[in-house]
Amino acid sequence: MFDLASEITVNVVPEPGTLLLMASGLLGLVLWGRRKRALIETA
Repeated sequence: MFDLASEITVNVVPEPGTLLLMASGLLGLVLWGRRKRALIETA
């Protein structure tokens, strides 16, 4: 009688703000790890 499955389409696309937050957090973790490793090597 009702076929709702064919009418529902969902496209998952992150917002630009979300991508910016995720990218900046990942970059921060990478830079923090590199700095920590450099401090350990010089000690």
